[in-house]
Amino acid sequence: TLFLDEIGDMPIALQSKLFRFLDQRTFRPLGSTKEKKVGLKLICATCLDLEKKVREETFRKDLYFRISVVPIVLPPLRERDSDVLGLAGLFLEEFARRLGRLPLTLTDDVREVFMSYQWPGNVRELRNLIERIFILKEPSDQLVRLADLPQDMLEAQPRQAQDAALAASTEGGPLPERLDKIERELITEALSRCGGSKTQAAAALGISRFSLLRRMQRHGLE
Repeated sequence: TLFLDEIGDMPIALQSKLFRFLDQRTFRPLGSTKEKKVGLKLICATCLDLEKKVREETFRKDLYFRISVVPIVLPPLRERDSDVLGLAGLFLEEFARRLGRLPLTLTDDVREVFMSYQWPGNVRELRNLIERIFILKEPSDQLVRLADLPQDMLEAQPRQAQDAALAASTEGGPLPERLDKIERELITEALSRCGGSKTQAAAALGISRFSLLRRMQRHGLE
């Protein structure tokens, strides 16, 4: 079995050689003058849109059809709902065994952050975060709290707010100003719905209370 990772980044010249190899299933070892035949199963992976690259003529059409016999699309972590919690539990068990530590448990606040976070680095980012928590956390503390998460993760705009921004009207204005306006409206709405309770509003928005207070100060809401 031959696994080719990030095949979408392969140079055109190498794509031609790969297509010939896949078409004939032969290759010439270095230093040899004879072709050698081989049987194999091929698995390719890429995070790029190969169909788009074919249209842009940066990926060979014949190679694309040769390798896309059974295409499997893996959606990003942000589109897989509660999968993030299942994967987090898997990594928590993995690092507990590897480091000889007691298993860690996510608090409800952390679970909510995990569910609302966009995870730009997908599963690799989640796994690295769990490993970081194990490395930095006191062995006697078995709870993963908001304080154990990176600050930029807590400050990141949650998925619901980003969806609202995308669904907003296309009225003019710089993007940062429009996003600020949407964020201010979401915070105001959440506070009103929660009877002015900052703790409940923060929970409804999927952010920490500290993060909500900072945003309120920036928007002049406090």
